[in-house]
Amino acid sequence: MVRHILWATGGTVSFWLPIILVFAVERANTNMILANLMATLGFLLCWVIRRWFDPRGRQAIWMLLGLYLLGPILLSTATTFANGGFAQIHEWTDVGWLLFACVFPPVQFLLVATSGLWPSLLFATVILVCVSVMERTRAVI
Repeated sequence: MVRHILWATGGTVSFWLPIILVFAVERANTNMILANLMATLGFLLCWVIRRWFDPRGRQAIWMLLGLYLLGPILLSTATTFANGGFAQIHEWTDVGWLLFACVFPPVQFLLVATSGLWPSLLFATVILVCVSVMERTRAVI
């Protein structure tokens, strides 16, 4: 179970940390193409490392869960540098909406759509879902 949590955290950090860094460096003038590219490259690097260390493991679903459960908090962290995210939280109801987004993944698509990061999240989701299905069918065979 610890390995699953580590891969979930690793997948999440590898995807969202480059976005946070791009927002931190560029502030309000964030280049969304660069942010999407960096997130995709970070995710792919984590995926290659995962396949190298654990080629037969079934970790894709855990990486996907981590990506969606921690995504709204890390996206809010990134957009805080551009006067969004946590800078816009003024009441406890705002915190409630953020926590709701963490447990209800479709809200995250709304959040990334408004910030311009939907291509990279969609790419990572499609890759992880496809690989998870392949891992499951390979385990059955």
